[in-house]
Amino acid sequence: MAPRLLFFFAFISLLLTFFPSPCSSLKYDDAMVVPVTKEDDKVNVALYYESLCPGSAEFILKYLVDVFDLDLIDIVNLKLVPWGNAETTDPNNTIVCQHGEDECYFNTIHACAIEALPDTETSKGPIHEKEEMWRSCCQGLKEVEQAIQNCFDSGHGTELELKYRNETPPHDYVPWLTVNDKQVEYLQYFLVYICKAYKGSQVPEFCRSLPPVKAKATENAISSTPVCYAKEASHF
Repeated sequence: MAPRLLFFFAFISLLLTFFPSPCSSLKYDDAMVVPVTKEDDKVNVALYYESLCPGSAEFILKYLVDVFDLDLIDIVNLKLVPWGNAETTDPNNTIVCQHGEDECYFNTIHACAIEALPDTETSKGPIHEKEEMWRSCCQGLKEVEQAIQNCFDSGHGTELELKYRNETPPHDYVPWLTVNDKQVEYLQYFLVYICKAYKGSQVPEFCRSLPPVKAKATENAISSTPVCYAKEASHF
């Protein structure tokens, strides 16, 4: 499960930064072998985001990456939901995204990637330009690339997006993060919420050495985390 999530996380990260290096360059040779955490003990973490919201990109690249870097992924069930502040319009459930058609495109590509990436371990502007961005992440992984393309072309990606619409809870902004279905208000400190929620025996080193977070340290946390407000999308 962890390699699949790590691969997908790298894929999404590259899309968010428009970085051209292929995802296939990831290496797992130095990965640590850790005791397996029971599924019942894992903390459910869900990130509701949209692909072109600067705050979503910053949170994923600056903060969410720590779930992997600090080995917390072994105690987490991580779910990424690329819908954000999008809306649908009648009569045909047409999807309208806060940051325009490009965001709808990338949200759908993200949704297709979530479904297309394999469960097994891997080996350690214009529409054509947007395709080049995500295809560059799939070099050496033709089956994944084709699955994403088929998903998008067939309309299945839109079906996935409508499913994510139904899974996205009422929210004021994105990125919107929940730990065990409870909103994390102070996004910078979301790792603290994960550590406090974990009740299993395989406690990661980060959680064991975690100092107490003082209330004053979190007073202005939300204001310093860029977000995209849902109310700003209400004009669609």
